[in-house]
This record gives sequence, structure tokens and C-alpha cells, in this order.
Amino acid sequence: MSELIQSNSTQLSKNSFIHLGDTKVTDEIREQSEINSGLTHFIGSNFSNLKETICGYSSNRVGEKKCPKCESALENQFCDFVYVVRDLGMRVSYGPHGYFCKTCPTVVINTSSLKAGILNCSHKVNFLRPIGLDIKGDLFLFKEWNDKRPLFVINEVDEQIFDVKDHDEYIQKQNVEKEFLILKNKKIANKKKMQKKSKKKNRRK
Repeated sequence: MSELIQSNSTQLSKNSFIHLGDTKVTDEIREQSEINSGLTHFIGSNFSNLKETICGYSSNRVGEKKCPKCESALENQFCDFVYVVRDLGMRVSYGPHGYFCKTCPTVVINTSSLKAGILNCSHKVNFLRPIGLDIKGDLFLFKEWNDKRPLFVINEVDEQIFDVKDHDEYIQKQNVEKEFLILKNKKIANKKKMQKKSKKKNRRK
């Protein structure tokens, strides 16, 4: 199984993103949840160019009082939140875990609440983080998460996102690995030169 590091411009095939949650959420369950809580379901109508610009934040980092991007009011709403389980792939959890900006395409997610709402204990243990929203069967990946651009690790076999990295950290790691490889190659080249010199000296003798 090979891994591809790809940005959020990646378009996953539609059939790879059916409902991947721990339980099937029916329209009746959605409707009853909203009636009981008094909260509405987010459908993205107040977001323009949703696929290109949506940004996500953890409420642990920015709170739930105002939008961290534009400081507008946030509205607590239900939505299908897409998250990643380590080495397994994407899953969906439906619940009132998001605080959506009324002005710009930004959502603050209560990650503790999201994790607590996941039914599968194994998924809770291996929970990585939210990566986007499922709106009417379409996957909307975050352009940013906590002000950092994410890179998604794609499983080529079934086109599942099964890991997520921060772009800057990944690039930094790549640079360190490149520098190590260059240094290693230099050492090997120097060793070969020394061996050649040694052979020449031995021939002269």
C-alpha cells in the first residue's frame, strides 16, 4: 500500500465517500435531534466558495464566543463532521459539535464533544482530528486547521484519507531528511576517495 501526500485540493471519488460513521443516521434521527435540542442543521447556505475556503478550528484553542477569522457571531449547529481514525481512514459523526460563523466560511469544532460522541471505542482511542464536513454526501475538506495548512495522506487502494499532517511540519521533516541524505552521500563519497588513495599508495609500494 503506497501513500500519497496531497493537499486539500484533492477530489476524492464520490463512491469512496459513502456514510462511514459508526451508525446510520436517518432523516428521522436528524429531525428529532434538532427538535429536542432547538438547534438547526448546517447546510452551508451562508458560505460562498465552500470547497475552496472553509477553515476549521478547535474550540480548545479559540473558544466558542466569536469567529477567529472575522470576529463575527458563531451559531451552534448540527452537522456531519468528518474525522480521521489512525491507519483506518475517514469516519463521520453527526452531532451539534460545530460553531459556524455567520459571515465567513469558518467553523469552530468542539473536538472533545466530537470524540465523546463517537460510538466505537477503538475509534475514540485512535481519533486523530476533524478534516472536514459532509454536506449532503459531498466532502468539504478544511483549507486550514488552527491556522495551519493540512496535508492529507491518501490510501491509493480505496482513496481513503487515513492520516493528516501539518504542511509546515511535513516540509520541515522533508528538509531534515534531505539534509541527512546529502550528508550521508558526502560521507560515502569521501570514504570512496580515501579507499582509492589507499589503493594507489599500496600499488606504488
